[in-house]
This record gives sequence, structure tokens and C-alpha cells, in this order.
Amino acid sequence: TAATQLRGLWIQGGNADASFSSPHCRGGGIRCINGASPTIINCVIRRNTASLTGGGIDAESGSPEILSCRILDNHAGSAASGYGGGAVVGGGTIDDCTFSRNSANSASASGGALVGGSMTVTLSLKPLVK
Repeated sequence: TAATQLRGLWIQGGNADASFSSPHCRGGGIRCINGASPTIINCVIRRNTASLTGGGIDAESGSPEILSCRILDNHAGSAASGYGGGAVVGGGTIDDCTFSRNSANSASASGGALVGGSMTVTLSLKPLVK
């Protein structure tokens, strides 16, 4: 629900590796079902995989608020399909987040970092420090 909050968590190493006919092929790190729209704040979602969609986050039917999170090194897809390596969201808000080194299956060529519906994404450019 919208009242649910995930705050300050490190979510790493999740694996939704079921076949495509199973609902367990989505959301390697976080999976929101039935329109769930949590607020995800100051979390690191890293090194998760899904055999179909949303390696890091799958909220395809929801509208989460994803705020000040780092979504890193996630992957979606198998040999035939896959999209939304970092996240798949149906709507909502993404603000002050870093998406880096996420990937999706090259055969589908869809959203290595993010696939979304009707949402608000706030981008800010920050200098890279080496």
C-alpha cells in the first residue's frame, strides 16, 4: 500500500529465476503486486536478477515513490526476452536516484536502467568525481 515504507535498506543478491509462465520471474530485488505502491527511501538495490522483468524493482502495476536510492548492477532477462534491468514501474515518482550499470537482455533492447508508464522522474546532473 502507499503507507508501506522501505527505508535505508540494502537489498542485494535477489534472484527471481522462474520460467516465464510463473509469476516468480519478476522483481529480483523488490516485487510489488496488485497495485502496491510503497515509498522506497535511501535504499541500495544492487546485484539482483530476474529472468523476465525488473531485475532491481518490479512494480509494473503500481506507482511507487522511489526517493534517494541507488539502483546498481541489476539485470533482467534470459536468452529470449527481458526488460527493465534496474526497474519496471507503472507510474509514481523517481527522485534523486542513481541508476548505474543495470542491464536488460539485448534481444528485447528494452530499458537497461528503467521502463515506466506514467510517472514523474526528476533528473539532476552531478559532476563525476574521479
